[in-house]
Amino acid sequence: MSKFDPYDHLNVSLNEDGTLTRYMKLPTTAPNSDSSQAVLSKDVTLNADKKTWMRLYRPSNIPSATRLPVILYFHPGGWIQMSVAETLLHDFSNRTAAEVPSILVAVNFRLAPEHRLPAQYDDAMDAVTWVQNHSTHDPWIRDYADLNRCYLYGASCGANIVYNTALRLPEMKPQPLKIAGTILNQLFIGGKKRTKSELKLATDPYFPLPVIDLLWELALPVGTDRDHRFCNPLKDEAMMEKVKSLGKCLVIGFGGDPLVDRQQELVQMLVERGVQVEARFDDVGFHNIDLIDNRRAMAILSFIKEFGLWILFVYIARPIQLHSAETFQLAILLRRLSKMEQTFIMIKPDGVQRNLVGEIIGRFEKKGFTLKGLKLITVDSAFAERHYADLSAKPFFNGLVEYIVSGPVVAMVWEGKNVVATGRKIIGATNPAESAPGTIRGDYAIDIGRNVIHGSDAVESARKEITLWFPEGIAEWKSSAHHWIYE
Repeated sequence: MSKFDPYDHLNVSLNEDGTLTRYMKLPTTAPNSDSSQAVLSKDVTLNADKKTWMRLYRPSNIPSATRLPVILYFHPGGWIQMSVAETLLHDFSNRTAAEVPSILVAVNFRLAPEHRLPAQYDDAMDAVTWVQNHSTHDPWIRDYADLNRCYLYGASCGANIVYNTALRLPEMKPQPLKIAGTILNQLFIGGKKRTKSELKLATDPYFPLPVIDLLWELALPVGTDRDHRFCNPLKDEAMMEKVKSLGKCLVIGFGGDPLVDRQQELVQMLVERGVQVEARFDDVGFHNIDLIDNRRAMAILSFIKEFGLWILFVYIARPIQLHSAETFQLAILLRRLSKMEQTFIMIKPDGVQRNLVGEIIGRFEKKGFTLKGLKLITVDSAFAERHYADLSAKPFFNGLVEYIVSGPVVAMVWEGKNVVATGRKIIGATNPAESAPGTIRGDYAIDIGRNVIHGSDAVESARKEITLWFPEGIAEWKSSAHHWIYE
């Protein structure tokens, strides 16, 4: 790597006055005012003296009286490149505003090394202040924004901006805004001591170590090193104490990113300090893969839509000791960006009494799914009513509750690709008379009121049910047969 030139890799050169010449010119797109398009956008000045600005996005057709969440978005670019007007980022913002949907505020912050940290954090605070001050002036914010649901979302260096801005906000008290969560996508952080993932991926073709080091050299305050708190959030105890005020966090990362170990260490630190964290790490993928891989980009958007709806789950790369279950109440789950899912399965009292437990477990095991939680339990009426709350208006609700509390049930969590939909196929139709032979209900049930087994009908309902039935968390392990089941 001695002959490797990170400046050539980044297509920039450093001038004598400390500025950069940036040779790569990406195409740009103007804001859209055509209401026939799915998303409208407009540019607004953030700070004329600093020459900062923002591009706002919103769906063209917003139903009357509808209020949308506000997403303040901070783009990637390694501190030194990119603009929210560039077509790549403009298209991303368009899609986000349409898919979530939301009022998206894309911040065109100042770039390094012309403006070193903490200039970018100051620009982010200016953006929050702008939304706060324009809650009654800007028609998009005034008429369509739900200021109780504001999210800070950043990718790469943008995620670093989000993290540090979120730590500053309690001092600002930005009423009427309420920051409902922070989204850290492939967080760009560092440190002097190399991690295993950095050493393993030192010659990564996209994001090699010399490039990472140069970006920090260009962005950090002059005279500081990579253990400065702007770069290494795990080296400053005072800053780590502030994370208690962060609120909910979504952290996204990829196994082929040299920074993945640092991202997972940060997740562990946040959990240990009582922060609610949802972490999504995929074994496959590289830094900023979502900029060029549409499937990953859409998967991340789906996570953003889901974020904050239910109790949060967290994947930690290594075991940690939770010092107070009452404080954290977190289930430790592995959640990947692929179709790896978890589902809740319950063998009902009739299935237990008829000694079908082993047979049912065997069907899921033989399919290749992994058992993550299992317990024999008798529940009371209040608990059963919570489980079947969505059926409370049905005439059979009381009978259903009485049936479930009539004896012990076996509650389980199973994990695997497409396990929710596949699990429903293994179970069979709700009415055993309509269940195909070979399914559990088709083979072992006759009446709908004694149909042996329950299975989650969607990923989101599975999350609710797992949270309800396994508040203590589930077992985190990986079967040695995994590579014989999945490609």
